[in-house]
Amino acid sequence: GSDDPLYNLRQTELMLSHFPTYAWFDPMTLFPVGQNVPWGPLMIWITSSLSLIVGASTRNEIIQAALWVPPILAALMVPVIFLLVRKIWDWKAGLIATLFIAVIGGQYFFRSLAGYLDHHIAEVFFSTLFILAYISTLIYLKTKKVDLKNHQNLLKPIVLSLLTGFAYSLGFLVMPTMILFAFIASIFTVIVFILDFYHKHPADYLVLLNTGTFGFAIITTLLLGIKGPGFDIPSYSIAHPVSYLLIIVGTWILFFLSQRLKDKNTWYFTGSVIALVIIGLAVMALIVPDLFISFIEGLKAFFGLSPYTITVQEARPWTLAEAWQTYNFGILLTIGGILVLLYENWKKYRAEHIFILVWAIFIIIAAFRQVRYEYYLAVNIAVLGGICVGHFLE
Repeated sequence: GSDDPLYNLRQTELMLSHFPTYAWFDPMTLFPVGQNVPWGPLMIWITSSLSLIVGASTRNEIIQAALWVPPILAALMVPVIFLLVRKIWDWKAGLIATLFIAVIGGQYFFRSLAGYLDHHIAEVFFSTLFILAYISTLIYLKTKKVDLKNHQNLLKPIVLSLLTGFAYSLGFLVMPTMILFAFIASIFTVIVFILDFYHKHPADYLVLLNTGTFGFAIITTLLLGIKGPGFDIPSYSIAHPVSYLLIIVGTWILFFLSQRLKDKNTWYFTGSVIALVIIGLAVMALIVPDLFISFIEGLKAFFGLSPYTITVQEARPWTLAEAWQTYNFGILLTIGGILVLLYENWKKYRAEHIFILVWAIFIIIAAFRQVRYEYYLAVNIAVLGGICVGHFLE
């Protein structure tokens, strides 16, 4: 495949010559000025390590070894999807979802071909691994009814939250766009704080989960080093650790607010949360204007269109006709899965279901704005399709 797979092969050869050092700058790109490499080292570490393990030394041998990585990562998606759907629904729906992810087409299939050596399938695998870790820890902390005042029972919850942060960091080491999943987690946090307040559920588990997860992510970003300029979110810039710190601080503020207003009406708390979000954005715009501008530009780039992006094949909008041609009845099953989750939550509120819904809606919007995110959407179609079929089979 061309052109990016050839560039990943070059990165693999460079790392094999200086293992495990990663070439963050390449003078041969944008010649003669060169360019900072905008994606992370994890995919190249994997291809290089596999080449070393099998003893690949010539270019042909390195190509043969490296081209195994995308289909292997796609195959590893099968057990990850099974564990995820079993965790949020049951093992039968999990089996159906694994069948879907094993045979699904579109960009997901194209990006995981043996001839396409690029990091897209690694993005999908490690982001889904993070979703599995986040939901598993969420369910455990909520089931055990974690209390921040009971220090004796916090060791295992803290370890699980840090492991979730480790899973997030793996995705971050593939691409800085992993911050999208931090954004999904932050939207979920705001929604669930309101729902927990309404249902009179303590939100200690969310504080612990977000603090451990994004605290570990801050450490990872600082150890990796700041590679990008200013508050540039699409690169490995200072914007990432600052954003994770804001998520942690925001979660604690919501927690203290819910404690303070626990005897008040739900609408009183909801209004306070909305006011806090507006005030928080205003404070960010005043104190850290560069981060605020980068955040707004990032949202525009992700959800909007520009004269530049519509000329790039993978950045153009995705049409409904193309969606149907690619996934056909999978789209109907996805809609069915969303309706099933909404119906089940109407009967009995479950925070993990809310996370799946926020994640799915966010990725659906992203895929229709830029066709490249279709490879993320394949996971949501498999998960929600499995839930839909599993529900009606029951």
